[in-house]
Amino acid sequence: MLYRIYTEDINEQGLEKLMSETKGTGFWRLQKGHSLIIEIVLPDIQDEKVVKLANAVKKLNNQEAVLVQKIKNEQWIV
Repeated sequence: MLYRIYTEDINEQGLEKLMSETKGTGFWRLQKGHSLIIEIVLPDIQDEKVVKLANAVKKLNNQEAVLVQKIKNEQWIV
């Protein structure tokens, strides 16, 4: 399972301590802003861990909400 957590691109130093990152552009309530997209590949049964991480990101960035996507996918290590 691929999980994505979308958050505001602030407090980068604190977020780097939580995980590696990729940047993008996002919108919240029709306002454009810089986004940070955190991608995590885990077994399907790890929803609770991802929600816990998303809540930590939300609290760290003092945000009203963060978006979490759960995307079915196939992955393998070569």
